[in-house]
Amino acid sequence: MEVNILGLREYLQEIECQLPDQILRVDQEVDPRYEISAAVTCLERRRRNPILWFSNVKGSRFPVVVN
Repeated sequence: MEVNILGLREYLQEIECQLPDQILRVDQEVDPRYEISAAVTCLERRRRNPILWFSNVKGSRFPVVVN
């Protein structure tokens, strides 16, 4: 996959287009103190490691992206 990446937004868009099973969007509100790390741990235990994109983070106007 040869791509000229300009930034994180473009990279995430490219992943969504080329490898949609490798990115998981979470739109429900999550608590950044516990729920984000709990989601990552849960998926790791299942041997899944997608990019997680939390768009509604409690107390923040910014999304959180983790891998």
